[in-house]
Amino acid sequence: MPFAHLHVHSAFSFLDGASDVRVLAQRCADLGMPALALTDHHTVAGVIRFRHACEKVGVRPIVGAEIALDDASHLTLLARNVLGYENLCRLLTKAHLRHERGSPQVCWEWVEQHAEGLLVLTGCARGAVPHAVVRNDMDGARRTLDRLVTTFGREACFVEIQRLGWPGDRILNTTLCDLAEGAGVRVVGTNNVHAATREDFYLRDIMTCIRTGSRID
Repeated sequence: MPFAHLHVHSAFSFLDGASDVRVLAQRCADLGMPALALTDHHTVAGVIRFRHACEKVGVRPIVGAEIALDDASHLTLLARNVLGYENLCRLLTKAHLRHERGSPQVCWEWVEQHAEGLLVLTGCARGAVPHAVVRNDMDGARRTLDRLVTTFGREACFVEIQRLGWPGDRILNTTLCDLAEGAGVRVVGTNNVHAATREDFYLRDIMTCIRTGSRID
């Protein structure tokens, strides 16, 4: 079964993603991956370059973004069609225009207004559902997942699991799979990609130090 990355940050995720979209597309083509999603933080600025890069190497482009809710948790959104892309753009526009520069976020009401045409993944460890699990708020995790199902529809809602080698990964993923089964939604595995190659990871490490004000050592 072919694998495709559905949670990917490029250099358009400022000071977070280390690789150009053209490098990401070529890397996927080299590995025989049929598709690639671009889910930069709060932006679709790289979409045109991304689409051209993917088409050039025969990889299907999937447009998306990772958004922050007003409780600081995240969601991963993927456009299913033109309407989904339009709604994604409307959400991002509101996130930037109605909050302080550098702190874009959306409220649940906006997500509910602009859900049509979008797929939702529950996100990384800071995602709305996983974050509740990490806090041991299982009732909150169930309520949030139920709200996502109600908003996007069961077929358009996926519980996202990642195995990145962090402490607690296995327990978190097991719990998320149980939640998905209880809610009747599917599970999707992602890698929260921030670099196309091992060499790019060092650059991403430097970017992280700049963003967080940390020393490289």
